Amino acid sequence: MSTLSIPRTPESLHASIRELLDIDLSRAARLAGHACHFDYICHTFFSDLFTTDSTAQKSREPLDAVVLAPRGGGKTFLGALSTTLDLVHKPGIQIRIVAGSEDQGSRMLQYLRRFFQRPGLSGMIEGKPGKTAVELSNRSRVEVLAQSHASVRGIRVHKIKCDEVELFDPDIFAAVQLTTLSGMCGDFEVRGTVDCLSTQHLVGGLMQRMVKECEEGSRTLFRWSLVDVLSTCSDKFACHGRGHDGEPVAAGVACAPESRPCALLPECSGRAKEIVPLTRGHLTISDALRMKTRVDQDTWRSEMLCLKPGRSLAVFRDFDRARHVVDQDPPRHSPVRRKHAIICGMDFGFRSPTAILWAVFEELDDGEDRLTIVEEYQQSQRTIEDHINLLNRRGNEQHHVLPGMHQVGTAPCPFRLSPEWIGADPAGNANTGASVLGSHIAQLRRAGFHVKAVRTDLQAGLTCVRQRLFPALGPPTLVIHKRCTQLIEAMQNYHYPAQPSDTESPEKDGSDHLCDALRYMVVNLERGGVSMRRYA
Repeated sequence: MSTLSIPRTPESLHASIRELLDIDLSRAARLAGHACHFDYICHTFFSDLFTTDSTAQKSREPLDAVVLAPRGGGKTFLGALSTTLDLVHKPGIQIRIVAGSEDQGSRMLQYLRRFFQRPGLSGMIEGKPGKTAVELSNRSRVEVLAQSHASVRGIRVHKIKCDEVELFDPDIFAAVQLTTLSGMCGDFEVRGTVDCLSTQHLVGGLMQRMVKECEEGSRTLFRWSLVDVLSTCSDKFACHGRGHDGEPVAAGVACAPESRPCALLPECSGRAKEIVPLTRGHLTISDALRMKTRVDQDTWRSEMLCLKPGRSLAVFRDFDRARHVVDQDPPRHSPVRRKHAIICGMDFGFRSPTAILWAVFEELDDGEDRLTIVEEYQQSQRTIEDHINLLNRRGNEQHHVLPGMHQVGTAPCPFRLSPEWIGADPAGNANTGASVLGSHIAQLRRAGFHVKAVRTDLQAGLTCVRQRLFPALGPPTLVIHKRCTQLIEAMQNYHYPAQPSDTESPEKDGSDHLCDALRYMVVNLERGGVSMRRYA
């Protein structure tokens, strides 16, 4: 096995994979902005530096990789392939596989065992492969770990493969991030990395967080969809109709007279009929069509097209930026408005953040009303006295951005936000003994604020919010200004638990604070009425 040459270029790596494993990887994606299988393999192999090459340049891409791909899109297969290449060419490397389930972890190991049954690699296995591990004669080793604190805490290895991240326990996933180290492995300076491979089917899930980290530049994203892995389409299905962009699509090749319109046309737009030498698809058109008939649109878009997280568990499933986010503040004067007022919603916290929302409530001449959230605030580790000071300052100053208020490329809120009243968490009436001045609500009232704290059932409060966001007739009566970026993100990510439970309460994982502040505002508006006055 010492005669195996080390690939030093993408071309030689691809040739080596074909020679040793008889695998011809796709080197081109069908959709713009997507990656192909070979992109990920090159990244994982060449992110480690050749110690014998003085001209080697460190990659500018973040080392940790995230693979976002559809069900059956080759994630586990590619994880096993990249692991095999590292085991063979980087002597002494230590790799661990942690999967969302025991079955998922064993699948990657099964691929590995098949690879090492190939004639060019079979002699590298040291002894008999174990149930959960494979070790080579060059001292390289890979092992599948259980998803538990006992398994992942305390280990120190060169690389970790996290398969089906969406199924991970968040605490264990956090522990995994501290398990890698760098080291010399033959001709390579191996740099400790964590690769995350998964679909993205849970709103507010771990994979959604990983994709966001990629957008922020801390991990490298490799994304492909069902369309990128489709096998070449024959003339059995006709490409006529309209594609994903609404434009007419005609077949690039002649179709049989008896061919029927293809249900994959909106996604594919005839791309699977194009002969692209570097594209290799493994999923047949017939299999893809059968899959599409079995699932709803939300599942299809999230798990097969990889467009966005599935919203089946979202509290506000139909929240839509195009419909519910505005870029204009309410006008100071309007001929169709009778009255308007500034109102607030407030959720208390200390370790968890305190969240405050300000809104302009308008009563229109036609009897309808409209609620526009115009400013947000979210801050932890602050006392109620700090929050009262902020409320006073924001009520006395215009165009002023205070700590905890996000302004991302938008003009500051132009209003002097002195609220008519604050709709607050009823739990704020409790005197915890933390202050000799009494409860949070008592202190707000002592400071001169009119506080409403109507007690309602959680589900009833959510219904009040939904009725404004998604009325049966007419446009929404609750919209959010685009400067409130934290609230917009919270509305998209607020979700119910992925695992069945005895409660129907949403998860308390960060998105709940601003959503609770909104709920307290709306509930007290609906149940307690509102007095009106002009704002400055």
